[in-house]
Amino acid sequence: MKIILAVLFFLFTTSSFAQDAVNINWTTRTELKAKDVIYYDTARPLVWKDFAGVPKPSGRNVALTASGFGYNSSFSSNSDGSSIGISVFCYFSKPDSWVKPGSNTDYILSHEQHHLDITYIIAKKFIDKLKKEKVTRQNLNILVQKIYKECQTELTSMQQQYDLETEHGINVKQQALWHEKVLQMLR
Repeated sequence: MKIILAVLFFLFTTSSFAQDAVNINWTTRTELKAKDVIYYDTARPLVWKDFAGVPKPSGRNVALTASGFGYNSSFSSNSDGSSIGISVFCYFSKPDSWVKPGSNTDYILSHEQHHLDITYIIAKKFIDKLKKEKVTRQNLNILVQKIYKECQTELTSMQQQYDLETEHGINVKQQALWHEKVLQMLR
């Protein structure tokens, strides 16, 4: 009887102390329609043909980049142990991004590219923060959502700061400073 209890105790305690294998990676496989998005790729900068949306006639913006990042998570378990997968993606939305006729210059395209670059920079921060945390099956949903919300807030703030300081790209001096700043953060 003592042997059976000892074996049961061993089985339950070792399984509760087992570590979940955590795999965090980039993906381009999401529920987003492939024809509507471009996943971030340093080798594939934006071109004006990517901006497929209808321009907004009012307002001072001559172009708009709609970008974002997201994640999918999964949990699996088998006799060898359990694993947690977190796949992160950063994307540009073609139908939600637009340019007004006559405004499709290289200068403005560079400004818009940096909006996507900023999204990617924050998506990388999201991954870095996840890697620093101890993600487990017990805290997977709460912890990942908390970090995601923090990074979304930072993304919104940085995008607004970028447009405010560059005056939506009109301030050439500030645009040049942000250009260097973004390139530095991408390194």
